[in-house]
Amino acid sequence: MGKRSASGPGLSAKALEKRIDAYFRSCCGEPMVDEETGGVKLDKKGKPMTSGKRPPTLSGLALAMGFASKADMLRYQGKPEIVTAIQRGRTRVEQYAEEQLFDKESSAGAKFVLEKDFGEAVPEADDGSGLDIMAEVRARLAAERLSGDGGA
Repeated sequence: MGKRSASGPGLSAKALEKRIDAYFRSCCGEPMVDEETGGVKLDKKGKPMTSGKRPPTLSGLALAMGFASKADMLRYQGKPEIVTAIQRGRTRVEQYAEEQLFDKESSAGAKFVLEKDFGEAVPEADDGSGLDIMAEVRARLAAERLSGDGGA
């Protein structure tokens, strides 16, 4: 474990990447075991049931990397030796939020996270289907790819 300082956890990029990967694995939860069969419990649709599953967040990512707060992580992101590791972690959280725009039940929360944490304006859908939102997201991502910006 690296020393923790006021400016950050004092870890190498490789050590931060290991913590980031461990954080995202922990968000997946653990499979629930059927005590009778010893196998994994399945839901009504035949999908494995899990416990402890949670959405990835920037605050959770910051804590997993050893920062005291999300703000500390954002300040530390300017260090050239670890900037890529932190950006990849942030992008994975952003990807999760973008994917939630497809889910009718979680699209409002995803929109809030994208606007608050990533500064992305997500337009309202005209018919409540979420299709207009996704068309806008796809267009923005395509424009970023063409410009070579990658959202950074």
